[in-house]
Amino acid sequence: MYCSKILTYETETIMNHCKFCKAVSRPTKYQRYVCCLCSKYRHSDASKMRSHIRTHTKDRPYKCFYCDYRSNERSNVKAHMIRRHSV
Repeated sequence: MYCSKILTYETETIMNHCKFCKAVSRPTKYQRYVCCLCSKYRHSDASKMRSHIRTHTKDRPYKCFYCDYRSNERSNVKAHMIRRHSV
């Protein structure tokens, strides 16, 4: 969005671009990552940025052991298993 660069929808490719893109302004040095897909999300923590990017790419790497439920965050799967499967 910022620099019109065409990227694949792979989480790590987008992560690297969000970190090193020169076309985006970073108000503070602590905002290392700026989402290049929505421009609304800024964070210094890589894991939180990775989770945010998964909301755009629809990547759901974490799966429930008991059903077909999938999520982009491990904590959501854990909460699902407690609620739905009484684990």
